[in-house]
Amino acid sequence: MGGTTGSRLLWMGLLTPPILVLAGAAATIVWPQAVVGVMDRVVGPWTPPSESALVNHRPPPMIRTPMPAPPPPITGTIRKPDGSPLDRDFKLLAIQVSTGGSHSQSWTPDRPPRFSAPLQGERNWIVVEAEGYAPKVVGPIAPRPAGTEGEELSITLEAGYPHRIRVVDAEGSPIPRAEVHAGLTIEDQPARLASTYLTDPDGWAVIPNVKQADYEFDVKVHQFKISDDTIFARPQPGVDTTITLDRGSTSGVAVDEDGRPVADALVLISAEFDTASQMHHMHPFQRLIVATSDAEGRFPIPHLHKDSVYLIRVEGPDGSAGHAPGVRLKGPKVRVTLHPRRLVRGIVRRNPGAPMPLVSVLTSIPTGFEGHGSRAEALVARERLTGLHLDADGRFEYPVWDPEEARLEVGGRLVPIPWPPPTEPIPIGPASAAEWDEQNVTIRLTGDETARKASGSMTLYLTNGRPERALQAVPRLVEIQEGRGSFSALASDAFRYDSSAMPGWWTAPGTIPGMSPIGGDRMTNVRIFPSGSISGRVVDADGRPVGEGTTVRPEFDPSWLASNPPSDWANQPTPGLTTDAQGRFTIPAWPLNVTCRLSVERGKFVVLADPVRPDAGVPRPEVEIRVPRLASAQARILDPDGRPIPDAAVALTLNPSAADARRWPDGRTDADGLIRFDDLAEGEDHYVLTVSFPRDFRPLTVPIKPGAPPLEVRAERGRSLEIRVVEAVTGWPVPGVQLYAQGPDGLIVQADAPTDDDGRYHFSTLPQGEIRLTNAHLLTWESPQPPIVAAGESGPILIRVTQLHESGPRPRPPARP
Repeated sequence: MGGTTGSRLLWMGLLTPPILVLAGAAATIVWPQAVVGVMDRVVGPWTPPSESALVNHRPPPMIRTPMPAPPPPITGTIRKPDGSPLDRDFKLLAIQVSTGGSHSQSWTPDRPPRFSAPLQGERNWIVVEAEGYAPKVVGPIAPRPAGTEGEELSITLEAGYPHRIRVVDAEGSPIPRAEVHAGLTIEDQPARLASTYLTDPDGWAVIPNVKQADYEFDVKVHQFKISDDTIFARPQPGVDTTITLDRGSTSGVAVDEDGRPVADALVLISAEFDTASQMHHMHPFQRLIVATSDAEGRFPIPHLHKDSVYLIRVEGPDGSAGHAPGVRLKGPKVRVTLHPRRLVRGIVRRNPGAPMPLVSVLTSIPTGFEGHGSRAEALVARERLTGLHLDADGRFEYPVWDPEEARLEVGGRLVPIPWPPPTEPIPIGPASAAEWDEQNVTIRLTGDETARKASGSMTLYLTNGRPERALQAVPRLVEIQEGRGSFSALASDAFRYDSSAMPGWWTAPGTIPGMSPIGGDRMTNVRIFPSGSISGRVVDADGRPVGEGTTVRPEFDPSWLASNPPSDWANQPTPGLTTDAQGRFTIPAWPLNVTCRLSVERGKFVVLADPVRPDAGVPRPEVEIRVPRLASAQARILDPDGRPIPDAAVALTLNPSAADARRWPDGRTDADGLIRFDDLAEGEDHYVLTVSFPRDFRPLTVPIKPGAPPLEVRAERGRSLEIRVVEAVTGWPVPGVQLYAQGPDGLIVQADAPTDDDGRYHFSTLPQGEIRLTNAHLLTWESPQPPIVAAGESGPILIRVTQLHESGPRPRPPARP
C-alpha cells in the first residue's frame, strides 16, 4: 500500500485524480478524502448588495439570554476483551458533530477504567486508545437531556494487528525520524489519535495495533508544523504502506574564521519557511540535529522539502557557531563560518535609590526568508529577546558569537559593545529617567450587567522584584465608578489582586503586569461575581478548637468552573487558609450560589466537610468541621536476610488510588532501618508506604495503620539493567540524562544519578517484568519504540534519542587527536 506524492497545499488535491496504489498482490484506491464533498459546500457567486442595503441603520439592541445548562456527561467503563475492567491508563477522543460543524476533544481520565465525557454534539463518537489494543470507536451517541441520567456505557476493547509504514524521498531513499501520525475517518471528519511514531534509520514506522477501518496517515519531517502529505487507506494484515515525499538533500562545509575545516560540527535546522503555503516554523528552543561534519568539514543536509527555505545553524565541538540563511534544496553549496564563543560582561551603575533597569539581549539572525508571519511581521530575521539576570552589584554576562547578530538594551536604550569584548565588565551608566515615567492604568470590570456597573474600592498589591520595593506590603486602593477605575503607576510596576479585592464581590484573582517605558498606557479586565462569605471553626474529636495553624482549603464545584469561560484563575489551586487560636477561619469572599467544597489538612490526614453554598437567603453561612484523633505509625525496613536497611526513602500516601490522594514528603530510615510517622488520623485504613532504595532492592508499597504495632517490611532483590543513551543522528553519547523506569506495578524508579560521560547508567532496583523508560528532559526515544524493555537483559540497552532541547543534555563529540 503506497502513499501519494508529497504536497502541503490542501487545495492542490482538487486537481488530484484517485490514486491506484499497488503493494504485492494487493491493490487499494486512495482518494484525497479531505477534498471529498468540497463542492457540496461551495456557495453561489458573490453579488454586490443593493444600494438600499448599504444605508447605515442602528443595530437592534442585543438580547442577552442565559446559557442553556450543559447536558449531563456520558459515563461508562472500559473493559478488556475478556470483559474484565481495564487496569491501565487510556485516552479518550470525542468527535462531536452538529449542524453548524464539528469539533474534537481529547483527555486522559483520572481513574481507569471509569470515564466521564461531556458530549454536546447532535451526534457524538467516542474513540478509546489503550496500549496493546486497537482503537475502539463507539457511536453515534445522542446527548442526554439536561437533568436526566442515562444508562452507562460498557466499552470492550479489541485486539489489533501491526501495520508498517515506510517513508521515502523522491529517489526512494528512507527518511529517518519522520513523524507519522495516525487517525480515523469518522463522518468525513479526522479523528486524530494521540500516538506519534518515528521512522527508524530505514524509514520504517510500526503502528502496533490497527484494525480494518478508514485511517488517515500524515507525515511531518524536521518537526515542521504542517504535514507533507496525508493518505487515506484501510490497512490490511500483512500489507505495508509506503509514503513518498518530494524531498532531497544538499550539502555544505563548515570552516573557522581562518577558513580551516571544522570536524565533528553539529548541523541543526534552526527555522523553515514554506514558500507555497507561506507557513514558517522557528525552533528557538529545540535542537533539531540533522547531520555532523567529517574531517574535511563537509556535511549533508538531508531530506529538504522542495518548496522550503531553511536557516541552518552549525555548532563546533569547541563551542563555536555560525549560521547559513536561505538554504534551499536546489540552491548553491552551503558554506558556514563558525565564530568562537565570547562572553560579554557588564556592570550597571545606578543612582542612589534608583531601581535596577531591565537588561536584555536582542538576538537577530538573518533567515533568508521572503514572507510574513501571521501578524504581518517580516520573516527576514529570527529574533529572540532574552532578559538577563543581574546580581546585587548589577553584574551580568551573556555569550555572543557574531557581534552583528546581538545587541544589548539597558533600560530601553541600546548600549554599544566593543569587539572583541574586554575581559573586565563594561561599565554602563545610570538608567534613563524613562524607567521612572508614570503611566495610566485603567481597570474595567466584566461579568453580568450588575458587575459591569459596580462601584467601590479595589485593593492591589505591588509585586515588583526590585530589591528596594519587593517587600512593600502597603496596598493600593483604586476607586471604581460604574465599572471603571484608573490610577498612575511607574512603567515597570506590576500588581496582583485576590478574590476579596472588592468588598461585596468575589474577584477572579489576577495580575497587572508591568510594561516597558515605551509601552503606553495599560488596561486590564477584571471579572467579578456577587459575593457572600464563609466562616467556620475546626474542632477535634472531643469538640475542642484545634488552635492555630490548621490548613483549610476551599475548592470550587467543577461544574461551575466548566460553565465559565476559560481563565487563568480557573486552572490555579485555591490558596489555603489557616485557623486562628480559637480554630476559626474565614473566607472573606465566595461567589453566591456556587458550592464550596472544604477540606481540612492537619498533620498527615485530610477531612472532607459537607459542601456549603452561600446564597441570597444565607449569604454568610457558618460551618463546623470535626477532625479525628491523632496517632502514630512505625515501620522497620529489612533486607531479605533480616538486616536493617538504612537511608531507604519512604513516602506516605493517603488514598493513593483516589483522585484526591495526598502524598507527604519522603523520610529516610535510620541506621536501624526504622522510620516513624506522627500526626496520622487514628483508625484510618488507607495509608500506604512507598519504599524506594538507591541500589540493590526493588521499590515496594505496603499498607500501614496508625496506632498498630510497628510494621516489619522485608525488601526484595532488584533486577539489573544497563542503559546507554546516544543521540540518534550522531551516535554520540548523551551525558546528564535523568532516567526513570516504571514497572508493571506502576511504581516509578528514579535513577540515583544521571547518565555518565559515556551516556551509561546501571539500574539495580527494577522489578521483574516489562519496564517502561522515560526521562526528565522531554527527549524523544527514536528507539526502542515503544520504550519498553525487560529487566535483567544482558548487555546495555541502546536508547537513541532525538528532539533535544536547548537547556537539556547535549551529545558529547568524540575525542580527536
